[in-house]
Amino acid sequence: MLSLNEITERFLYYENNREILLENRERIRKQISKCIMEQGFKRKGRSTFVKISEDIAAFFTVEHPSNSFYTWFCVFPLFMPPLDHLVLNYGDRLSSLFHDNDMNISDYANEAETDLWYTRTTAFIRNEALPFIERVNTAEKMIRCLEAAEKHPRNDVYQILRGMHYEIKQYAELSLHHNDRAIEAARQVLAKYDDPPYGEDARVKARAEYMEFYNLAASGNNQAVDDMLNNWREKNLEFFTKKK
Repeated sequence: MLSLNEITERFLYYENNREILLENRERIRKQISKCIMEQGFKRKGRSTFVKISEDIAAFFTVEHPSNSFYTWFCVFPLFMPPLDHLVLNYGDRLSSLFHDNDMNISDYANEAETDLWYTRTTAFIRNEALPFIERVNTAEKMIRCLEAAEKHPRNDVYQILRGMHYEIKQYAELSLHHNDRAIEAARQVLAKYDDPPYGEDARVKARAEYMEFYNLAASGNNQAVDDMLNNWREKNLEFFTKKK
């Protein structure tokens, strides 16, 4: 870690040499892109990199809100309601997953520091992200991992399953025609809207969505379910494979 004096010196140097700062940012951005794409992820837009594996889209996306680059790792099941914009609910920053701010990289990083970040992030993708993708890339595998994570909480990449546990499970169970389990998971999703942070508008919307889901799952019309989920898969695939 740099000392406060070292950080201040670099900040003042780059603030007085804006062209060099912009060059350094671009060098870092290229290194980030190279690191992720070397592991089989394809670029979507300037800052997002996607890998499709059976029933999920796994992606890295890079934020640059201030003077640092923050890299997120997320997974999104293709059997979920289709996206029209990127959401980060199904993931977390690498620095949060590992409680390690060195997984972020400063605009002021020199080449040696960028190389260290490159080595650490490449190791994460190879040793953590890619094996994780293989373990959750179908509805059946996802359910097993969700249930294991619920019984035995972990402090590694599996943390990203916690926040949206029941949202994922309800559709994973539905895709396997486990309709009673799907309804129970949907009830758990609805129950969280009883918490104080959610207002009445959110609760009304959640109840309407639950009833729609319940009616579909309880109908036993598996063909209608399959048609809907296949349509969602196609739309999600189109979204994630578009360049922009």
